[in-house]
Order: sequence, then C-alpha cells, then structure tokens
Amino acid sequence: MLGFEAEKQLLGCTESECLAEIAGALGADYILVGDIGNIGATFLINLKLINTQKAKTLGRVSRTLT
Repeated sequence: MLGFEAEKQLLGCTESECLAEIAGALGADYILVGDIGNIGATFLINLKLINTQKAKTLGRVSRTLT
C-alpha cells in the first residue's frame, strides 16, 4: 500500500477515477480512501469506497468526533 500512496502523490491523483485506475493496475477490486481533519478537539473523518473496475463511488460516510 505504501507504493500506492507514493504513486498517488507523484501523479497528483485525488479524483475517484484516477485512484481507481491506480488501484486496478495493482489488482485491487475496491479501494477505501479517506481523510481526517480537526479543529481544536473536534475531528471529522471522511471515507469513500470505490469500485476500481467501474471507477464508481459505492458509498461514503462522514463522522464528527468530539
């Protein structure tokens, strides 16, 4: 997975289609991408499940933790 992250950063890849293409080339059927941000003691977590064959987002979830 470290190789995937390095390749993603080198390509400047942030869109679902780009991520799906890289993950598909690595043989993954699905990928889970996300981010975490915080303001003070509050954290926001965003996750997205992507089907690499269709380059389509299957679901997303966001949670706020305090």
